[in-house]
Amino acid sequence: MQKKNIFKITLTIIISLAIIVFTYFDSFLYKESIMQITKVSESFKNEEVNNIYKEKYYTQEITGIILNGKDKGKKVYAINERSTSNVYDENYKKGDKVFVSVLNNKNSTVSIENYKRDVYVVGIIIIFVDSLIAIGSFQGLLAIIALIVNMIVYAFAIHLYVSKKINLMFLSCICTVLFSIISMLLAIGLNKKSLSTIISTVVSTFITVLIAYLVMSLTHEKGVRIEQIDFLLTPYKEVFISELLLGGLGAIMDIAITISSTVNELVEKNKNISNKTLFLSCKEIGKDTMGTMLNVLLFTYICASMPKFILYYRNNFGAIYIMKNYLSIDIVRSLVAGIGIVLSIPITSFIAIKILKGGRK
Repeated sequence: MQKKNIFKITLTIIISLAIIVFTYFDSFLYKESIMQITKVSESFKNEEVNNIYKEKYYTQEITGIILNGKDKGKKVYAINERSTSNVYDENYKKGDKVFVSVLNNKNSTVSIENYKRDVYVVGIIIIFVDSLIAIGSFQGLLAIIALIVNMIVYAFAIHLYVSKKINLMFLSCICTVLFSIISMLLAIGLNKKSLSTIISTVVSTFITVLIAYLVMSLTHEKGVRIEQIDFLLTPYKEVFISELLLGGLGAIMDIAITISSTVNELVEKNKNISNKTLFLSCKEIGKDTMGTMLNVLLFTYICASMPKFILYYRNNFGAIYIMKNYLSIDIVRSLVAGIGIVLSIPITSFIAIKILKGGRK
């Protein structure tokens, strides 16, 4: 068994390294011209100072070699303007690979468009996949398959919405059910525990979104700054409710599987355990996991707005004012998902007990 494991680990490492090396030298696969930077000469340009921040600007004279296409091997030159903050620009260094567009063939000047980042993306994906397989073994492989299938379902749903004009909320409801079924069946198989988790997840999610929809309708959406949604689409309410529907699904599913597994284990250990004892046990486990999951959701939503928070705070806006006028939509998302987490504890406890114990009748 030890030799078999060593062989698997060695084979995985070799395949992973081979994929990364191939990605590093895959410039020939791209239609866009790719340049590898061989030399960077930088000079100070000027400095701008305001009441809050000091910004220095530099000019980079860049030399590189084209790696693909008809100009492969050609020596080219580029000029890049950068600042110390690098908010709207990049600090290029020797060895970087970048996409370029030709400005002038006569003097071999090009314009740098962006970094070639595929090797880093592939590296992160490989680390993620290898970690799942190493720790979860076959279950880790099933988790990867579930993730891929869910992404395909999601992409297909968006395609139907854009091309066929099918109602987005209806598609989101269908996706919620499909995501729950796919994830649970691949994670724990077709059994009573997966059935309990799927039903609990779907019921908890729909009740949570229904509460959010009713509150928004009764209050005429006061306090919800819809205009803060990036790339605001119309009808905005349909888009926002769909976001809420799918946003808290993962956290609710996590609570549901935890409680369903607990009930299943307790019933297996003691067939005569009472429903009251089971419910109290689920309540205790729910209290332990609830706090951490609420924090995970809050920080997940809020961290996406960190650049905006820092920018407004630097411009002397108060924290309360920022949260009220610029972060309220993220706070609403986290609160709605938090309601889903709290509701999923008693809902899952009741459903799991009925299916895994009471369902024996």
